[in-house]
Amino acid sequence: MKWIYYVLKLFLGTLVALLLVYLGYRSWQSWCDPISVLMRNTAFPTLLQESSYASEDEFEKRIYTDIVLDSRGVGLVNCTVSLPVNIPEEGLPCILLISGLDTGKKSLNYLNDQRGFAIISYEYPQVIRNIKSYRGLFRLKAIRQNVFNVPSQLLSVVRWAQTQPWCEKKPISIPGFSFGAIFIPATYHFSQKSGIKLGPSVIGYGGAGLFDLFYANLPGPIWLKTPLAYLANFLFRPIEPAVHAPFLKNRFLIINGLYDKLVPFRSAERLQNIIPEPKTVENLETEHMYPENQALINLLLEKTKNFLINS
Repeated sequence: MKWIYYVLKLFLGTLVALLLVYLGYRSWQSWCDPISVLMRNTAFPTLLQESSYASEDEFEKRIYTDIVLDSRGVGLVNCTVSLPVNIPEEGLPCILLISGLDTGKKSLNYLNDQRGFAIISYEYPQVIRNIKSYRGLFRLKAIRQNVFNVPSQLLSVVRWAQTQPWCEKKPISIPGFSFGAIFIPATYHFSQKSGIKLGPSVIGYGGAGLFDLFYANLPGPIWLKTPLAYLANFLFRPIEPAVHAPFLKNRFLIINGLYDKLVPFRSAERLQNIIPEPKTVENLETEHMYPENQALINLLLEKTKNFLINS
């Protein structure tokens, strides 16, 4: 029966080798032209589902609406729209928020003062949550595909929101925080290529250099994290902030923590240096922006609102 074991081993080894060759080829293609990998269908999405319920922050009652959009070619998009009970006739300034990987659209629960804005909170495709664990090795193709879909999904939400009566006619801003900050340079670069005008942005607690970011966030010993971080740097290059940041043409507020262990400061400084002017850079004496640190989140929300209002 040993021959069955060897045949099975050979078969599985061949499958793994073919998968690695395929991923290597696709990664080589994306290395040559990263933006072409991200430029996918951004046709007007179809609203498939919506469900509204009452909520409130510290200052006013709000109406939350969970929505599902079919973004045509880049999967279903889940997000939550937060609106005040009374909306001015001209609409409200609109923010599309992309936050931490584990927070997603639940980030609305941490915003203590949403007054004066319509806020849409984006939810990542479920499979992306495996990116920080070793389980992700078994779902690399799906994770990679969904990561590359994020900029197109965000711009699909923008197109949909621009047609809603609660959204004023000015361009929509997409601030990104923590894991979400990684996607801001690629999304804004893609929007410029697609002719979709966006408002100013805030990049909070993000950085450039995927190797450094993966190395800081992957669990395990050095001998295991190092090759995996190099692999991730290669496979996810089309979303690398350093690839897109030099081409950005907008106003940015960039906020980082000096003692952030999840975003090494050299990674933060690299992004701060390569984003063109006009930009405002603030380095706070904090660690990473964890959901438990409500005081820091309140401060970041205040800075974000003030920057967007005055830009």
